[in-house]
Amino acid sequence: MQKTTQSIGSLLTSFSCPPDPNAPKRGLSAYMFFANEQRENVRSENPGIAFGQVGKVLGERWKALTPLQRKPYEDKAQTDKERYEKQKAAYLVSPPAPVKMDDKPTITSTRPRRRNASPVV
Repeated sequence: MQKTTQSIGSLLTSFSCPPDPNAPKRGLSAYMFFANEQRENVRSENPGIAFGQVGKVLGERWKALTPLQRKPYEDKAQTDKERYEKQKAAYLVSPPAPVKMDDKPTITSTRPRRRNASPVV
């Protein structure tokens, strides 16, 4: 007989609930505001550039910015963070949405099931 042991931690991590669609969206970082603004410029300057290369060029441009040039993006990120904190506080105070019977959380196993296997004791 083969015994299998599964830790409590792995059981808890395999328990999954669907994300709440009413939860507030996290704030963007300063880099993300910069990247969203500059992405089209990079694509127009480098036609046919691969997706991964766009990120590489954006990262190089971000590193080359001076603190004074980064300031507007950092201000936007701080404003967005404050927005998220306010929405999160309001969300946590609000009563939870009712759960339908169809929306029950499920436990998923990371191991594939074996066919015609005897039960593990």
